[in-house]
Amino acid sequence: MDTNKGGTMKPIAAISKYVIASMLVGVYEIPLIRHNNKQLLLSIQQSS
Repeated sequence: MDTNKGGTMKPIAAISKYVIASMLVGVYEIPLIRHNNKQLLLSIQQSS
């Protein structure tokens, strides 16, 4: 029972860690992408 329980819990823990990490990355990435897009648009407008 214990070995089987541990075997099934390990992948779930790994998946949950991956999901949490990807969510955190997404939270930080979205504002960064928007900020970079604004800078790109400003630089394009200034050059033209």
